[in-house]
Amino acid sequence: MESELYDPHVREMNYRWSRSDESTQYFDEADKYKFRFLLYVSGAALLCLALIVGLFNLYKVANQPPKIIGISHGLMFSGDLKSLESVEDSDLDVQFSDTLEVLFSRTEHGMPSAIHDFCVPEVVSAVDRDYRDSNQKYPAGFVQTFSITGFKRGVASPGIRHMRYSGVLASRSLLKAQVSVIYCDVTFAITTPTLLNVSGWKLVHLESINRSEYFKDEHTQAVIKALSAGEK
Repeated sequence: MESELYDPHVREMNYRWSRSDESTQYFDEADKYKFRFLLYVSGAALLCLALIVGLFNLYKVANQPPKIIGISHGLMFSGDLKSLESVEDSDLDVQFSDTLEVLFSRTEHGMPSAIHDFCVPEVVSAVDRDYRDSNQKYPAGFVQTFSITGFKRGVASPGIRHMRYSGVLASRSLLKAQVSVIYCDVTFAITTPTLLNVSGWKLVHLESINRSEYFKDEHTQAVIKALSAGEK
């Protein structure tokens, strides 16, 4: 009986007495998971570092005072200061048209006082004198508005812009109303800046013109085109 217990053939068939070999697969997978864990930790550390750097840059930018260049339609705008030659005509169109519309717009109480920051006193006095009798035409109170319908750019040089405008001038009250089309030749120039007019562009000359003068260039081009067509 004792010889049977130690018989190797019997021990192979009895699994209780058989010897099992240890597997090294566990240690292989542990090394693999360890590498992945270190990889994930490194990635998370890099993301945290990038987040800290980004927040620090945002903090620096937020604490820097903005470079305020001007105010347009109640909004402040900023940017890098540039030379006068870098200003394009399209950058001035809004201010020029607003200046002219406010200059001709008024009520029985007069025009906005801020217009003096965008026009020289001579221009304001001349326009006010021409429309001062509106109080007599509309004794019950009136509103006069000017809406620009078109404009043309003329001679442009550093610090000076020559423009022509067409628009509709409307005056109305409780008693009656009047609408007329007007054309004008204006000159803007850079003068002393003010708190409201940081750019310093002001209307320095205003002259009323007729429709023929306003469309003189188009009329000349039409005549030349007609003559060229006739020669062919």
